Amino acid sequence: MPAYHNFPRSHPLYGLGPVEQVLGEADAILVAGSNGPWHPPHARLRPGCAVIHLEQDPMRPRAAYWGYPTTHAIPGDLSINLAALAASLQTRVTSRPEAAERWAAYTQSVRAKGIEEVRQLSSQTTDFVVVTDLFSALHDTLPDDAICVDEITSQVPEMIQFLYARKPFEQYRGWAGALGIGLGTALGVKLARPEEVVVCIIGDGAWHYNPVSAALGFAQEYGVPLLIVLCNNRQYASQTRNLLKYYPDSAAAREQNFVGNVIEPTPDYVKQAEAYGGMGERVQKSDELRPALQRALEAVTSGQTFLLDVIVNP
Repeated sequence: MPAYHNFPRSHPLYGLGPVEQVLGEADAILVAGSNGPWHPPHARLRPGCAVIHLEQDPMRPRAAYWGYPTTHAIPGDLSINLAALAASLQTRVTSRPEAAERWAAYTQSVRAKGIEEVRQLSSQTTDFVVVTDLFSALHDTLPDDAICVDEITSQVPEMIQFLYARKPFEQYRGWAGALGIGLGTALGVKLARPEEVVVCIIGDGAWHYNPVSAALGFAQEYGVPLLIVLCNNRQYASQTRNLLKYYPDSAAAREQNFVGNVIEPTPDYVKQAEAYGGMGERVQKSDELRPALQRALEAVTSGQTFLLDVIVNP
């Protein structure tokens, strides 16, 4: 997962969708400062594929335990080495419009599939917000200079496709290594960039990993207002998904008995924000989103933290 938004997602060479689906086609893979560029690590690569790591640590002593192959290691400052590599390539590589067209077609196919899935899911919606509607509403409502800190797992593909469709939002990943640091990361970003709207997009499972009282208390005491968007699917969905993915023949999968994967009864998260001087609303229908987001932005602009509790599909 990217730790921050490091490549313009409107660029024609940007590849939308999970990288694992195209790894096997690559002749060379450039990994810039990433410990976990794909998952699982032992993905099948094309024979002879070069895996080039740009890393400040030239020996990468932990790489053998992570399981990622390395054919070349380039030590040093990432930004300097990337700039030098780009300058070198400009003098050695000829234009390949067919490659750009192929990537654009691939990205368009992934985008079209996502839109079709949204259309089908929207027709079944009863008591929840389709998560793509949430990210589309955020994209349209947030100012262009907004900064997004996310700590979600289940809705990452939809977030990348619909939240970052056209606007140049800055993105920071709020769980670089483990869950539980999204709120603290968002507060740090807001302290560094007090004039910008900072949005913490967090799952209800991740919410329970965070030091909520400390974070909300800090925001209140020091006047650091956040817009918190809680993606509330009322469960630890990634836990169930990964159990089915890696242990499909387990007793839990056979019996559909996943102990500890639900969060019920559903807490009133808005009251937590209100307890520390903030405001909030729960939204359960897509047509309620945009008015609620406008109220949220008004509250944050006035100096109050606002928690938007959005009931979403898993």
